[in-house]
Amino acid sequence: MEVNLKRYALVYVASAVGVALCGIVLDALTGLGGGSGISTLLPPAIAALYEGQKAADQPGPPFTSSQAWREARRMTLVVLAVSVIFLAVPMALNPELRAMVFSAPGVLGLFLAVAFAAVFLANRFALTWGFRNRRAVLAKTGDRS
Repeated sequence: MEVNLKRYALVYVASAVGVALCGIVLDALTGLGGGSGISTLLPPAIAALYEGQKAADQPGPPFTSSQAWREARRMTLVVLAVSVIFLAVPMALNPELRAMVFSAPGVLGLFLAVAFAAVFLANRFALTWGFRNRRAVLAKTGDRS
């Protein structure tokens, strides 16, 4: 069983845009900024949940542990690719941003390693959680279509 990476990427980007818009609206209405932790974990978790649910709609056994870890790795690479694309453009257009990002490469590297490890774990567990929950709903309703 494999995750549809194109669909995952679309859901991830849509979720990231939605979280960003919610943060902007929250800031405009209340003066409170949205947390960056939620914007790091929520989009990949939503996309992985959705992929797990889509996989559960197909006949077949659940993900094995090794399959789930492999798919989480693939999904995390998609997040990395999307992140590079969305960071490269602003950094290319704004030398001040580029200087700020590269002013402390060790700290940046540590931050990115922790963030992508968290994304990897969110992908892994949200994928199987989405699969299990969808299969439970299908079993309760008797629907296997």
